[in-house]
Amino acid sequence: MVEEEEIPTRSEAVPETEPKGRMFKMLAMEMHWSFTFGVVMVYGVSQGLGGALSRVGTEYYMKDVQKVQPSEAPA
Repeated sequence: MVEEEEIPTRSEAVPETEPKGRMFKMLAMEMHWSFTFGVVMVYGVSQGLGGALSRVGTEYYMKDVQKVQPSEAPA
């Protein structure tokens, strides 16, 4: 008969004491390195665009709606 293989849980697969870089190394070994690179790049671009759009929205709100210059706004 064929024995079923146990699938490790997340806590068994990557102990919390290991550095985060090891997780990327394991992902790159399982997938192709270009996939891992692409995921990191898309995540970084998304975070950058989100931050930039948030800043533009905040400045628009302060200038046009509140009639306050951003330099005068409370930090």
